[in-house]
Amino acid sequence: MKRKLLLIISAIFLVNCSQKDDGGIDCSLFDPVFPSLYLKIIDANGVNLFENGTFNPEDVSTKGNFSNAGFNFISINEDNRSLDNSLLLSIPNQLASTYTIQLNSTNTIAIDFKTEEVKLPCSISYYKPTEAQLLTKKLELKEFDTLQYCIIIEL
Repeated sequence: MKRKLLLIISAIFLVNCSQKDDGGIDCSLFDPVFPSLYLKIIDANGVNLFENGTFNPEDVSTKGNFSNAGFNFISINEDNRSLDNSLLLSIPNQLASTYTIQLNSTNTIAIDFKTEEVKLPCSISYYKPTEAQLLTKKLELKEFDTLQYCIIIEL
């Protein structure tokens, strides 16, 4: 009986030790923050075109030259109200990509993105946006909070 108990305790100890790497980080408890990318669309007066009803989020569709080209419409962002009425875009896991966003039957925009890979402990990595371009115009990529990026496009 004592031998079985010793074996169980040893196994638990070995499993817990094997999950630690990268400077003593317990990978089973490691919960990193990943970047998010928001897109706001405004008019020349700075009015949000989703908020004023020009565009309906239910009419929006996206596609990209990568597998997870999707979005969520964020009507209210409790953490940062300046991101209300924006599109939360999926960030591609590649260095260069193009997002095509159809806002309605007549308005489509294509945004070219560049990203960089960030490697974290525990064999985890993510891509964060570094550059965005609409046609030949370089877009400002604002970092609101840690790893919270926003692009504002004026139509």
